[in-house]
Amino acid sequence: MFHESTARPRIRRFQWATIWAALLMVHLAVTPSALAQGGNTGRRQDINDTRVTLDVTDQPIADVVNYIRDRARVNIILSQEVDLDTKVTVKLDRVPWREALRIVADRTECVVVRKADNLYIVDQPARITWKFQQSPITSVIQAIAKISGTSIVAAPEVQGDVHLTLTNVPWRTALDTVCKSLGFVVVEDDFGILRVVHPSKLKAQLESRFIKLKFLRPPGAYRPKIETEYAVGQPKAPADDP
Repeated sequence: MFHESTARPRIRRFQWATIWAALLMVHLAVTPSALAQGGNTGRRQDINDTRVTLDVTDQPIADVVNYIRDRARVNIILSQEVDLDTKVTVKLDRVPWREALRIVADRTECVVVRKADNLYIVDQPARITWKFQQSPITSVIQAIAKISGTSIVAAPEVQGDVHLTLTNVPWRTALDTVCKSLGFVVVEDDFGILRVVHPSKLKAQLESRFIKLKFLRPPGAYRPKIETEYAVGQPKAPADDP
């Protein structure tokens, strides 16, 4: 009786010890990954909150943008449309890098386009100053396409007259504004081609295709075949040594 009564507490203690050991192993396995994620989050937050100080006079735009890029540790690319002779004069004290980049772009008639979380494009598009009075929208689109050097295709349903005044506006902003005034939208296709369509037509053009996948199986069971200059045939299991 004494032996039986003491065995059960020992078993319980052994079970609890096993549980605590398992929990400790899980903790040790999770902690490094959690620390790594915390470190990455901290670095990402540092990137987002990076502040820059600028005090430049007639500095090339490339030098200023590269300085912001190096401080923020993000990819900032100057497009081919940017005039590298453009000079920047600005004084900023501990300004978030995105705001600093936007101010530099405004001072140089550039725009900042975000392509991805870690990729920004600085462009210097042609600007438009125009007054439209009862002008066919197709004629306005053609004029913007000629100024910007961009291929713009208008759908057959794009019709109507435009009444609008624009002053020193980037051409893409002008195009979007003109199209929105009559209820149309601008869609960018491959190779930078722009299409002007009605939203209802755009929805109808979206397609969902379901492809049924079939897995091909060889006929019968697979049996390897060995072909050499010495023998052709099925491999045989090695005979047991006598």
